[in-house]
Amino acid sequence: MSAKSKHVLSAENPAGAALRPEQEKLVRKLLIDGATFEDVVLTLAAQGHRVPQHVVENYFRSDPELPALRASCPPAPGLSSMKAHGVSPHFSSGLATTAA
Repeated sequence: MSAKSKHVLSAENPAGAALRPEQEKLVRKLLIDGATFEDVVLTLAAQGHRVPQHVVENYFRSDPELPALRASCPPAPGLSSMKAHGVSPHFSSGLATTAA
């Protein structure tokens, strides 16, 4: 068990067990790639792991390296809230604009 994960509770053992190594690896990757806490919980649930959102949040906060790594990586495809929505009729350039 890593020092970083020893304080993280899992849904399988809420009394104090850490995320299992495969869960920890996936959670770390998803968070670095820009996934929200909810996205991480849903991804784990799809794989049959019941992990509450606060466990993911605690894991994120327990590793001071994660926020810096997350900030240095571009958002993963599909996770960005800024997407082009078409051509603006107000600009003769015809460039795509984003919705307000």
